[in-house]
Amino acid sequence: MGRYQSLDETIDAIVYTGAFRHITGPAKSHTPMNIYKLKLQPNSWISISENMTWNTGFLVLNGTGSANGESIESGDFVLFNNDGERFEVESGDEGLEIFVLAGEPLNEPVVKQGPYVMTNKTELLLAYGEYINGKFGREEDIM
Repeated sequence: MGRYQSLDETIDAIVYTGAFRHITGPAKSHTPMNIYKLKLQPNSWISISENMTWNTGFLVLNGTGSANGESIESGDFVLFNNDGERFEVESGDEGLEIFVLAGEPLNEPVVKQGPYVMTNKTELLLAYGEYINGKFGREEDIM
């Protein structure tokens, strides 16, 4: 994984795909996206910049703090409004760990049932059929 640490050692990041502070992750994606985990030491802050046309949000894994001045805690999901490309995150007394997801919107229809999410009912039925036949997620079976 790509790894980042701030000079003052208050921020650590693991980059899975895309980039964070010019550090890139090894995973490849079909559409542009950045996925990374940030760990902030107690009472520290970071300013994060993502493309303003992308959908951006994060899951609070551990700790408490604030995002753009609003309180956050473990288990919260913060979704930004695509009205700016910079947001501020501060950690509380126990530190903060967040999982950031940012990506170009697909603007495609969504059809879902159970754990399956596809763009139409036919794809949904095909995915379920692959699962029933033991072929779901097996690349060698669809090539």
